[in-house]
Amino acid sequence: AQHSCAINRTGRIYCWGDNTYNQINNAPSGSDFIKIASSSFSTCALDTNGSVTCWGRNNYNLIANAPTLGGFVDISGGSTHFCVRNSGGFLQCWGDDSFGEVSSVPSSGGFLSVEAGGNFTCVIDSVGEIECWGRNIYNQVSGHPSTTGFTSLSLGFATGCALDGNGSITCWGLNNSGQVSSCPNDSGFTKLAIGSFSACALNGD
Repeated sequence: AQHSCAINRTGRIYCWGDNTYNQINNAPSGSDFIKIASSSFSTCALDTNGSVTCWGRNNYNLIANAPTLGGFVDISGGSTHFCVRNSGGFLQCWGDDSFGEVSSVPSSGGFLSVEAGGNFTCVIDSVGEIECWGRNIYNQVSGHPSTTGFTSLSLGFATGCALDGNGSITCWGLNNSGQVSSCPNDSGFTKLAIGSFSACALNGD
C-alpha cells in the first residue's frame, strides 16, 4: 500500500499518503471504528456494530462487494482482497479471485484469526492449526507449519510468519530478502508484523 491509516482512542480514522483513489479524502468521519485494514489502494474498517465500511479504489469490486451485514469482529486486507471473520469464526472474503482468494474460503467456522497476504490468506483454527489458500508460487500456501499451538499470524507479499504459545516464530514462503532464513530462533515474542519483503517481531522484555 502507498497510504496508511490509523484509528485513535476515540474511534476516529486518520489516513495519510497517496490519495490517487481518494484513499485519504474518502475516509469515513465517524468515531465508532475499532479495526482497520488496507489493500494496495483501498481501506476497510469495522465499527462497533461489526459493520464494514470501505473506500478508495474499487478494482475487483473491493468497495462495491464489501459485506452489507454486521456482526464481524476481525478484518484483514491483502494486495487485492479483504477478509472478515464473525464471532462464530466464519469467514467472508471479497475482491480478486485470480488464485481462489475468494472462492476457496473454508465454509466451516471456529477460526480464531484471519490474515490476508499478497494473493493468499491464512487462518488459525481452535487448536492453533494453520490453514492457507490462494497463490502458491513460493509455497506460501503449502509450506505453512503443520503443527498446532499457534496464536497469531502475519502475512506479506508471499511470506507468512506465525507465533506460537511460547512466543516462538515460524516463517515460510518467499525468502528473497531473508524473511524466512533470518527468522529469530529464540522465544518470548509477543507481536509480529510482516511487510512485502521484511519481517519484524516484538519481544516481551
